[in-house]
Amino acid sequence: MKKSWIESESKKWVEEGIIDESQKEAIASRYERQSTPMLFFFLAAVLIGLACLSLIAANWTSIHHLWRVVLIIGAMLLFYFVGARAFMQNRQGIGVFAFVVALSIFGAGIFLLGDMYHFSMNSAFAFLVWGLAVLLIYLSQPQVFIWIFGLVVVFIGQLVSTMQLHDFNWLLMALFVVGYGTVGYFIKQQNLMWLFTSLLAILLFAFSIQELTYYWYTIFALILYLFSYIIKTGVVSKPLQGVSVLSMFIIVVYQALFFNWGWQPVVNDIVYYLFLIPFLSLAVLLAVLNRERFGVIQLVLFLPVFVWPEFSTLLAALVLFAFSIGKMIEGDQFEDSRKEKLGIIAFLISVSIVYVEVAWVVLDRTLFFLIGGIILFIVGLLLNRYQQNQTKGSDDHDAT
Repeated sequence: MKKSWIESESKKWVEEGIIDESQKEAIASRYERQSTPMLFFFLAAVLIGLACLSLIAANWTSIHHLWRVVLIIGAMLLFYFVGARAFMQNRQGIGVFAFVVALSIFGAGIFLLGDMYHFSMNSAFAFLVWGLAVLLIYLSQPQVFIWIFGLVVVFIGQLVSTMQLHDFNWLLMALFVVGYGTVGYFIKQQNLMWLFTSLLAILLFAFSIQELTYYWYTIFALILYLFSYIIKTGVVSKPLQGVSVLSMFIIVVYQALFFNWGWQPVVNDIVYYLFLIPFLSLAVLLAVLNRERFGVIQLVLFLPVFVWPEFSTLLAALVLFAFSIGKMIEGDQFEDSRKEKLGIIAFLISVSIVYVEVAWVVLDRTLFFLIGGIILFIVGLLLNRYQQNQTKGSDDHDAT
């Protein structure tokens, strides 16, 4: 939530007599002002770091070996010194800028010097050293953008190792989860945990398709979902549950779209079901114990719709409809506009998928687009009428 929005809204609350001035200050003090200049310093550091790397790489062969080492170490120490001085003078933006450039040069130096002296190190090890160095720098100077930089470094390193080298590096994964994940937990900023959990989900999916099969990601998504109950902190539990549900929604959409095209797996892996059934049952049990009846509904996304190959596309579409309708009802019942909008978007996607799957084969192309446009127009009218009724209802409530 933006501090500027809190400040503007709290002024209205004071004018309307809802709160007094001291309460307004107490509310505003609970929210940190987002540092836009810090973001620009961070992005500037990344771009300038890339420019330095490009310049060095372009002239690398014409530089003597000794001067290459001096150039890399000297530039790295120079920016690190500038950053340390800036932090001592409480100039946080300049400090982050200099540290990120220094860490970029450090990472480039690992690859360039390794290539120059023919070190036998793979890319995964280089990213491991780089990511560990960034984490240590963060611990010495805890700045969020340094943490983000290191998180992205380790994420890219794991993707390179998994997809290019065909080797899922467990040390990199440990650094990502234990190192950066633990720090992210103690930072306690929900947007950062959304970033961390999203990147973690991508890595787990990459592991699934590279080492196993894509449908194994359902197990990993379920584990993330279960951890949202274990870790009660809302800053962490909401991203864990949200990312797992959203990623499974995307997978079910894929299944609904492409199963009819012959891209359907034949799942005879008993081990997969030995994990899926108890994990899914546990998730349902925890939702029931926590009195989350809508939480039970959204777990339909984790059902293996490919169990019945002849009806898998239909089952995937029904799962999407059940999830979207459940979200709309949940948002309406608890007056949560975010969930309501999510349900509406999911419903539109579900309708579009069913329409494309059925009508594209049966109807003439002109008629296909015409009917599709009419359906979207009607849905838009219904949603517009619904929003007007909601607004009218809230106005009547305020009037009473």
